[in-house]
Amino acid sequence: MKYSSSTYLRDVSEYKLYLYKNDNEVIIIKKIVKIVNPFSLVEFGEEIKLIDNDYYIVEIVNLNDYYICRLFLDSSLNIIEEYYTVTKNNDIKDNIPVYEDLGLSYVKVNGKDKVYHGEKLINDDGYLKHSLEKIMKLNLDMKNLILKIKKVVNFDENSD
Repeated sequence: MKYSSSTYLRDVSEYKLYLYKNDNEVIIIKKIVKIVNPFSLVEFGEEIKLIDNDYYIVEIVNLNDYYICRLFLDSSLNIIEEYYTVTKNNDIKDNIPVYEDLGLSYVKVNGKDKVYHGEKLINDDGYLKHSLEKIMKLNLDMKNLILKIKKVVNFDENSD
């Protein structure tokens, strides 16, 4: 099981953690305050900086569903990358969202999309394929989500 509060924090020496929860989902927002080295990946032949100082990592863990969504946001809360992973057993343990990462992911960046670890579909019992098909059809309301994130972050930051 993966704990949402501790994913994607390598080389991060300081961050702020925010949590938003309703009946169906938990949103974990990690604001990177200080990172030793910015983190970039090459996607579609282009270097994409995903994590740097004042950037955000947002994980949406749907408690009654088959995936998690991870967003990488710049300092202005613009979406750099959408990253969806097929999961099982999304839950909350010790007040922290957890999930079983099944290693099949769908990524959207700069108007392009890609499936990672598609070879896992070959020997699948149908769960991975069915879940991936549903993820690829998802149309999350990103505008509303970003507004929700701004509200959570601004409320907490202004109360320091």
